[in-house]
Amino acid sequence: MHYFARYFFSTLILCSAIAFQAQENIGLNLSNYLPLSSSQINPALAADSKTRFDIHLVGAAAYGTNQHVYLESSGPGLFKVLMGAEAEFGEDIGRQLKDGYLDLSIEGPGVLGVFGRLSVGLSSRYRAMANVSDVPFEMTQFIHHGLDYLPLQDSIFSIRGMSTSAMAWGELNFTIAHMLEVTEDHHMNVGLTLKRLFGQAHAGLRIDRLNYMSTAGDLYIDDFSGGYSMGIDDIGDGNGWAADLGLVYRKIENGSSDYVPFSIKDQCYKSSYRYEVGVSLLDFGRIRFDQNSGQVQLVNSSSILLDYDEVDVNTADNLDELLETMFENDQNQFFRQESASVSLPSALSVQFDYNFENGLHLGAVAQHPIKGSRAYSLRRARILGVIPRYESKYLEASIPISMYEFERIRIGMAFRILGLTIGSDDIGAVLVDGDLYSMDLYASLRIPILYRSKCRTGIEGDKNLIAPCWGQ
Repeated sequence: MHYFARYFFSTLILCSAIAFQAQENIGLNLSNYLPLSSSQINPALAADSKTRFDIHLVGAAAYGTNQHVYLESSGPGLFKVLMGAEAEFGEDIGRQLKDGYLDLSIEGPGVLGVFGRLSVGLSSRYRAMANVSDVPFEMTQFIHHGLDYLPLQDSIFSIRGMSTSAMAWGELNFTIAHMLEVTEDHHMNVGLTLKRLFGQAHAGLRIDRLNYMSTAGDLYIDDFSGGYSMGIDDIGDGNGWAADLGLVYRKIENGSSDYVPFSIKDQCYKSSYRYEVGVSLLDFGRIRFDQNSGQVQLVNSSSILLDYDEVDVNTADNLDELLETMFENDQNQFFRQESASVSLPSALSVQFDYNFENGLHLGAVAQHPIKGSRAYSLRRARILGVIPRYESKYLEASIPISMYEFERIRIGMAFRILGLTIGSDDIGAVLVDGDLYSMDLYASLRIPILYRSKCRTGIEGDKNLIAPCWGQ
């Protein structure tokens, strides 16, 4: 594929460093033993956790999907490709507009503790996300084959309403959850996660209208209305704040209005719910880039890129300089500002979990994106998921069944064994014989402390308390 075309679009789409996103890790996000993970989907789920202290060491999650390029089922298969075999890719040649979604999350050290009816946690995370929407068929061909792709030379093509946005940033998160109401019949829990954000890089492109043609090594652009935004520097030069807010209602069995989690007088008795319903608002906030950043607005602009084979673009700064040079003599261009603000991928999430007893649960998650106030905001995926699972102190297993953006049904598997969790929300495409358009994997390592040390006399008869209960 021609280098300039690849770098031009991959930089705008992937923000110079992004390769993947984890979906939402729904396989384990409703667990009663993983409060730090659960708080990412609803901070109120951290209240009354069955784990006294959740000490997170390290974790990572990655997910990528698109509607154009796929790993062919007739090829060597994903596992052999990961081991070094040459991949065989195919193209979806359908003429419909194409979308893509990429996301990466690296979770650093963190800890969350349950102190009676109050839970408090501190965690760290690095995130990178990109989404592209409404890419026309001809553009996918140029991105895949290069601007010199012979079948599309000397023809005028149009783009209407295409957009992409990408950002990489770090987070330092403070979570607090409280059992607001405790009765014999039910519990009402609330939670808040306040996030300090440290931006690293951002790129965005919006094409309201554009006509273009590739011919004899030159690229002609006409009637370009839209704009682009970039902010690229060391992490910390872009800063901001965000928050998650959540509420959880639990229908309790054999409850007491005097209930306090991990109470010494009750020998660390833990409540049991028949079902719970939660609702949360996620990632409400933004990052502002002030260094090496800016937004450009274009109206009915035109330009010619001569000899694109000779264009040397190997950094994001080079790309920014190239775009500015291409349109600097166009009187229809104007710079809105020498800074850029990007909204986080806000969403409304609803959760449900039914307890069949003996560790068997049936959960459900629904998530709907909320459009940010900024022109180049990130967008979360629409999600509908059902999660049957089994959980105990030492072992957890689930089979998440989900739909992303109302496309094909995805089947995953997730496990927790002692302090190790590993899973995928989309493992079905790997296990069955079919073309692979997406990939998803997440894993983490932690030290869960299940009890208070002063409760040991009440549980010392349990001979099975081993590594996952260090500090009991």
